[in-house]
Amino acid sequence: MADPVIVSLPKDTWIEVANAVKIGSLWNRSLKAHHIVMTSRDTGGGGPINNDDAVRVFNNGNNFLPISSSIDIDVYLQSLDDDGEIVAVL
Repeated sequence: MADPVIVSLPKDTWIEVANAVKIGSLWNRSLKAHHIVMTSRDTGGGGPINNDDAVRVFNNGNNFLPISSSIDIDVYLQSLDDDGEIVAVL
């Protein structure tokens, strides 16, 4: 795994936080962003254009999100209520 990377999440913008990964973890560093959603795609596919298959993450006080997949995936996050920040360990 690489060193941790801090990724900014501008409000209402899909950000690719992981590319071609099978395992890793994401940590929420945001104090203001409380409604963050995630989606993933097979690596090489297009990124999300809406929230149709997005799921809420980092809710109920849980600030950790493990990533585990049998194939390479790209992971995207979007903050819906304020600018946010996460730490990606991939």
